[in-house]
Amino acid sequence: KNDFIKIVQSIMFNEDADYIVNLREFKNGLLSGDKILVEKIINKLLLGISYYDVKEMFYHGYTLGLLSSFLSNKNYIVKSNREAGSGRYDLMVLRKDKSVGLLLEFKVSDNESKMEEKAEEGTMQMKEKEYYKELVLESVEEIKQYVVVFCGKKAIVR
Repeated sequence: KNDFIKIVQSIMFNEDADYIVNLREFKNGLLSGDKILVEKIINKLLLGISYYDVKEMFYHGYTLGLLSSFLSNKNYIVKSNREAGSGRYDLMVLRKDKSVGLLLEFKVSDNESKMEEKAEEGTMQMKEKEYYKELVLESVEEIKQYVVVFCGKKAIVR
């Protein structure tokens, strides 16, 4: 975990104050449920990636890197690709005091016009697979679920 954080910070942060502010806003947006802010920040940060990095695995790792502020904070647990309910979520963030839990599902679209369709698919998948059940069993007070659909350098958050 520490090595991953160091790699992400060395590549991404580079003492760039704007980037650090964006990550703080990204974290706060996720915790507060502000999907518009989360979408805005992801889209701003995606400008720095290669247009050819279009696999879900890339976006998953990229977003995990954006969550490095959670990873480096001892108050949070971050899990990736774990079984829950009757499936496997992409990412989960749990505040150790169990006040809030975040579930993130990623989808990739090859066409911007189909991004909303993919978002609906992800939303249905989260409901059908009941990823939230792990957080319910942990008695988490507030559960926030996000579907993030990527298409090249664009993302939508639902």
